[in-house]
Amino acid sequence: MEAFGRRYQVEDTHVPKLCLTGMPIIGKTLESPFYLPDHVPAATTISELLRTAPMRRLKTIGRVKVMARSGGLPLSMDS
Repeated sequence: MEAFGRRYQVEDTHVPKLCLTGMPIIGKTLESPFYLPDHVPAATTISELLRTAPMRRLKTIGRVKVMARSGGLPLSMDS
């Protein structure tokens, strides 16, 4: 991604690292010189996020399994 960013002169050089390391979903919001600040208050508390984590993990695993089955073997193999 860094090579593509240089090749196509993408100004926001932080994006490749953020894609690899992830962006926080709780706490202080990331800021970028490319966007105007826009504070969005949290829709859930940290305790609610942690309480529902096991259920959300199982739902995510279930969705991945359904998508894998619907894609079939050719899509799951390296070309």
